[in-house]
Order: sequence, then structure tokens, then C-alpha cells
Amino acid sequence: MKTSLTLKKRLASVIAVLCLLSIVIGLLGLYGMNKSNEGLKSVYQNRTLTLEQISRIDRLLVQNQLALADALQDSMEATIKLKAALIEKNTSEINTAWALYRAGHLSEEEDVLAKNLESAREKMNKETFSPAVAAMLAGDLVTASQLQDKLQGMSLSVRKAIEALRHMQVEQAKLEYEQSNARYSSLRNTIFLAIGLGTLIAVALGVAVINYVYRQLGGEPDYAAQIVREIASGNLSLDVDLSAKDKGSLLFDMHAMQGNLVQTVGDIRHVSEVISHASSEIASGNLDLSARAEQQSTALEETATAMEELTSIVKQNADNAQQAIFIGAISVGYRAQRWAGRESGCQDHGLHQCLGSEDCRYHWCH
Repeated sequence: MKTSLTLKKRLASVIAVLCLLSIVIGLLGLYGMNKSNEGLKSVYQNRTLTLEQISRIDRLLVQNQLALADALQDSMEATIKLKAALIEKNTSEINTAWALYRAGHLSEEEDVLAKNLESAREKMNKETFSPAVAAMLAGDLVTASQLQDKLQGMSLSVRKAIEALRHMQVEQAKLEYEQSNARYSSLRNTIFLAIGLGTLIAVALGVAVINYVYRQLGGEPDYAAQIVREIASGNLSLDVDLSAKDKGSLLFDMHAMQGNLVQTVGDIRHVSEVISHASSEIASGNLDLSARAEQQSTALEETATAMEELTSIVKQNADNAQQAIFIGAISVGYRAQRWAGRESGCQDHGLHQCLGSEDCRYHWCH
């Protein structure tokens, strides 16, 4: 069984697809922002803070060397004690910063460089810096000066290790930036692709819905509504604009309905005229029939009167016939009596009295 999506379902589908695309694009944007935030966090925690710690260690090492050089150059006990306290303080801060750095997450390459720096610094402190400070505090400025000269050479290896670590942090930060930029480019392209596909899908669905509506209506909705109102108001003479390929739209059906209504109204008018003509003929026939009935009634009345007159005449003729029969019978009887020489019951009466007697007439008649 073939099913067709309603206009409501089609519009709901378009809205659902657009909402889904908006959600997907929004999620991609949030994913990209999250990755960017993670990249910035990694650069800050793993690179920026690390660079600050390494630079601080480098700065404190340089301050210690300068403090040692100032103390040896001044050679005053107060200056020596002051510089020694500064060196001790800086050394404590260096150890704390180094411990924090080593506690962080280090890659294998970074761990190797950190171990190289730690080894070079430990060697420098053990062989030159710590003995020089001890000799300075002991008042042996000559030995301290000799160790200071040796310290200048060993500090170069420490600075090279620090520079290697610092360079590595910069390179790692650059690598993370490039990765973040690559993720951004990939995500940007994905979002552009999603926007493009979403636009194409939205346009395709919109065109499909518009074509569906136009195919169902056959024209603009306002025009279809106007045609419906005109036909509903009884205007059956208007022209409906239809496309050449329209075979099943609302306007096509309205046009067909208009033609059917015109034909139906014409048939009804024709039938009404026929009925009116037949009614006129029936009325005329009724009048004619009424006149004829009246004529027949008059004729019947005249016939009844004639029948009454005829009945009266027949009765009178019957009475006359009876009287004639009676007279004839009397005459025959009288003659018979005369011929037979006998007298009837009327011999005591005269003939005229016998003819006027009722009993005598009844006797001869019966």
C-alpha cells in the first residue's frame, strides 16, 4: 500500500534535519573549543610554567655566581656573610623549583635532557661551587678564587643543558601549536562541509516541500483560496488558470468541480423547465377535466330528469295498459257472457259502474 507523507510531516522533517545539523555543527564547535582549551592548557602547564621554572633556575644560578664573585671581590666579612646567605637562599629556591619541574609529566627526550642538566649541575656544585663557597666562608679567598675560575668553565655545560631544555620547551610548544592549528583546520573544514551539506539538504528539502505544495495546490495558496471562495459564493463562470501538466491538483479538481456544477445546474434548470411545462399541461388538463366533469354532471342531471320523466311516462303507460287490458277483458267477458247467455257478477250493475269498481278491475285483471 502506497503511503504519502503529509505536508505537516514534510515540514517537520525539514525542521528536524535543520535542528540536527545545527546540533552537529554546535557539537563540532564545542569539540574544537575543547581541544583548543586543552592545547592552551597543555602549553601553559607543560611549557609556559616549565619555561618559567627553568628560567628561574637559570637566573638563580647566575645570581649565585655573581654573589660569589662580589663576595670574593669585596672580601669583607659582612659582605661575604650576606652573599653566602643569598647563595644559600637561592640554592634552596633552585632545589624547590627543580623538584617541582621533575614532578611534572616529562617526555622521554625531556627526561634525558633533565637528567643531563641535573648531572651537570650536581657536578658543578660538587667540584667547584660548593667548595668555593666553603673556602670563602673559611677565609681562604685564594682557593675560592681558583675554584671560581674553574666554575666559569663548568657553568657553561650547565647553561647548555638549560638552553637545551628551554629550546625543547619552545619546540614542544610549537609542535602543540601546529597540532592545535591542524585540528582547527580539520575541524573548520568539517564544519564548512557540514554547513555546506546542511545548506544543500535544507535547500533540497525546501524545494521538495515547495514543489509538493505547488503540485497539490496547482498554484499559489492565495490564488487557490480565492478560487475556492469564488466557487463557494456561486460564481461558476470564472476562469481557473492551470498548467499544461496539471492533472491532479486542487485547482484541477476545483476546475472539474466547477464544470460539473455548471452541468448539474444546467440539468436542474432543464428539468425545472420540463417540470414547469408539465405542470402547466397538467393544470390545463385539470381545468379541461374539471370542465368536462361539470358538463358530465349537468348531462347526468339532465339524464336523471329524463329518466324520471321516462319512468313517469312508463308508469303512466303501464297504468294505461292495465286499464286497456281491463277494458279489453271486460269487453271480452261481456261478450262471452252474452254469447253464453250467462250473467257475471256485474249484471246487477251497469257496465259503467263495473268499470269504475276497484274490485271488479282487480278481479278481471288478476
